[in-house]
Amino acid sequence: MNKINLKEKLLFGNSLRDLLNDSNVTASTLRKISRKRGIFICNNEKSEYVQSLVSTGISPSELAEIIDTIITKEENPKYQSQIIKCKTTEFSLINIVPTEFNLNTIAQEEFSNYKIIGMPSFKAINNGKEHIELNFSIERFQMTNSSYKNITEFKGKVIIKKEKNGIDVKTTTSHSSVETKLIANKIVSYFLLELKKSGIVNEREKLIKIRFNSFTNKNRVAFLNELSQRPTGIETLYFKDTKDIGFKPEQNSLLPNDISWMQDNVSNMALQGKKLHSTLFFKEKKYHEHIQLYKVVALYHLDNM
Repeated sequence: MNKINLKEKLLFGNSLRDLLNDSNVTASTLRKISRKRGIFICNNEKSEYVQSLVSTGISPSELAEIIDTIITKEENPKYQSQIIKCKTTEFSLINIVPTEFNLNTIAQEEFSNYKIIGMPSFKAINNGKEHIELNFSIERFQMTNSSYKNITEFKGKVIIKKEKNGIDVKTTTSHSSVETKLIANKIVSYFLLELKKSGIVNEREKLIKIRFNSFTNKNRVAFLNELSQRPTGIETLYFKDTKDIGFKPEQNSLLPNDISWMQDNVSNMALQGKKLHSTLFFKEKKYHEHIQLYKVVALYHLDNM
């Protein structure tokens, strides 16, 4: 992302109001700033904090804190996985992509607030028969009169792989903004249409989103562990540690003796700390079918070199 050096500026009036009303600035962030000043507002609505801070103005350090909040939230990649049911295994993914493929034609909308950078295209992983990827970047133009944003850059990625059964195709999208999510979804829809044109997928077939109930307990642990430690979408993002996990015992399961203390006594379990991926709940596979893992928070190192 292109970070405008606003930490040396003082915003006021409508420019400050636009900044504070940004969807990535939460009421809790503004409440924290207000309380540091000794200001307590009975109504915890965000609009009340915005009105108060616009009236009094904010300091350079407070401005820096708010901008860092916006940048952090926008840069965190979000993931979405879907499955496409195919009729045959006899096809190569890279051969499905037409030679005239042009992402700008597919995803660039007229009068939009973004521009796709360059001419991104699908890349074959190994020989491209079972795995292809497309990385893209956009420049987003801020359409308001606010001076805190001008042009920002976001990245997205689409990964298309054959599942281990050889029949289903899994698509995983990584996005860091509303616009990159829109583009990634258009790429997936385009590829699905090409699969249907080739007779590989039935005309009435739809994408199946991968949700919590799409997994067995055992497979869910493996999936979330793999996803958190090997994040797809950003090559310069490296796993450091697991700091937070959440799970609950399977109600319809007789727990093993060494964790039987949770039976009927624990409805939810939250662990926070270091190296939680090395705890027995992750390491001992015999427990995986007996727990419903629903949360994994990890720390990463971003290498910009």
